[in-house]
Amino acid sequence: MRCLLFALVLLVAAPAIAQDAANVVEARQRVTRGEALFERGDFDAALAEFEAAYEAIGEHPSRFLVLYNIGQCHERRFRYDVALTYYQRYLDEGGSEMEGHEAVEASVIALGDLLSRVMIHTSAPGAEAFVDGRSVGAVPGEVLVPAGFHALSVRASGYVPAERSFEVPAAGHLDITLEPTRLSDEYRGVSPIFSIAFGGVAIAALGVGIGLGVAALDQRASIDRQLADPVARWSVTDASFDGIRTLALTADILYAGAAVFGLTAVVLGAMGDWSFGAPRDSEARLELSLGPGSIGLRGAF
Repeated sequence: MRCLLFALVLLVAAPAIAQDAANVVEARQRVTRGEALFERGDFDAALAEFEAAYEAIGEHPSRFLVLYNIGQCHERRFRYDVALTYYQRYLDEGGSEMEGHEAVEASVIALGDLLSRVMIHTSAPGAEAFVDGRSVGAVPGEVLVPAGFHALSVRASGYVPAERSFEVPAAGHLDITLEPTRLSDEYRGVSPIFSIAFGGVAIAALGVGIGLGVAALDQRASIDRQLADPVARWSVTDASFDGIRTLALTADILYAGAAVFGLTAVVLGAMGDWSFGAPRDSEARLELSLGPGSIGLRGAF
């Protein structure tokens, strides 16, 4: 049976359904292009054409014929499990009276011997399995996969996906249990130590800044008094004002740092795990260093 079968049926059936003539013409053109691509060995492109033809033809009574074409492409791409699904749909929709159904039934049996059964177990509610990045349905349940090496992923809403690789021979059987991790278990929040530490640094920076600001104001007041004294005013130099400017600038930097550390403390506090429950998998570490005009904080969690 050749892929061109569907195009030939459409050529005969088109006059009988004039209302769908445009769709029939498009489907016939796509099947013809798909046939040419299939013969060249470009099965990916042929598959795209056949799938587009299947959608374009709508509810045409011969629509099921293109399922065979799609199945052939998947078989040539070694995706025997998908090919088997399309061949079975072709048989179910076409019935045993369809010409060539014996050959398709033989293909179904042959492909079944090449597939392995993998039973996937999980306790995650509403879980879905993906084999090689393609959804194979809800689990727990059994799926058919071609022989060889595969990547399995079990996903569920509210869970971190569980993944593993496996290898099966033809006509084999394998039981796999995968348990996705709850997001609440995977992420418990930032350790409160960081919020507390950043808050402490903010308070320290603010305190030091206030102290330097007061010192700058005090020195300014002292200079003002000297300037008011006709004798002492001559002892005031530019260096006296430089010291005030340095104190004021350092105080402003500390005020800004206090604002940044304070805002960070608030954000980390909102993200923090304040339950103080079971010990964390990894201990939070914090290193704080204070020096003249500088504050350093490093941590890991």
